[in-house]
Amino acid sequence: MEFLLEQQICEAALAAEQAGYDAVALGCFYDPGLRAARSLVDIPVVGLSETCMLVACSLGRRFGLIALNEDQQAQHEELAHAYGLERRMAAAVPMSPPIDEYMLEADDATVRPILAGFEQASRRAIAAGAEVIVPGDGFLNELIWRHRITEVQGAVVMDAIGVLFRHASFMAGMRASLGLGVSRIRHYARPSAEMLDHARGFAGVRPMREADFSSGTPKG
Repeated sequence: MEFLLEQQICEAALAAEQAGYDAVALGCFYDPGLRAARSLVDIPVVGLSETCMLVACSLGRRFGLIALNEDQQAQHEELAHAYGLERRMAAAVPMSPPIDEYMLEADDATVRPILAGFEQASRRAIAAGAEVIVPGDGFLNELIWRHRITEVQGAVVMDAIGVLFRHASFMAGMRASLGLGVSRIRHYARPSAEMLDHARGFAGVRPMREADFSSGTPKG
């Protein structure tokens, strides 16, 4: 599933650049396809997990991520290590008891214990040294933001989705005003157009346009 999703994200990034968009924001905490998409386009591509971790490092010495369950906790830990930020992450703490995203769509009476569980998990992260709390799931983040939980025991609680879009806008502005773009050596080396065409042909994959991802009228 991750492989299929990453392919769509790469095609979406290419389609966005062709359609004239300024940046691409990946609204998934697993940052699927982030490296590959960055290697394909010149417009900024920002990932939710990487963005929140980097911004958190400017807001406090160490940060904590609150996960829905232990599987998500492991993913947060792997990404922090991959980004070289494991020393700045105090802890990735799973909710107890664990929950799933469907539970976050219930009415307020049902989610009230989940809010209490989030605060409890946040206190555990703070005890481990966290000064910034990141709700480590998009649905969880929306729930926390909707209920205006902005701090726990003095530790700031980040609006992860809001930070993602602000960061995408910031990076787009940096490119437009300063000409700052992604490096093309080593990690984000860009394949040639001929190589991309050959790879698509071999895999039987056709180029996609904005209209393939959006119901709106494509630009251009």
